Amino acid sequence: MLENLKALILEYVDVDPDTITADSNLRSDFGLNSLDIINIAVAIEDETGIPVSDRKMASFYTLGEVAQYLESVEMGANKA
Repeated sequence: MLENLKALILEYVDVDPDTITADSNLRSDFGLNSLDIINIAVAIEDETGIPVSDRKMASFYTLGEVAQYLESVEMGANKA
């Protein structure tokens, strides 16, 4: 999941892909603003089929938090 998120982030920011980690801060490391974060939430939903509300996406600070959330939702869906 983290690798997919890295690819999405690279569509929005120009950073060295090797510097993107689970601990990367969406705002300070990538310079994303609130509109960027909403656009990424839409892109995540388009890519994964997992809905991520604007409010939920705004609550994440790191890329790892986003990945954990998506993995937990995905695992929950697989159990059903």
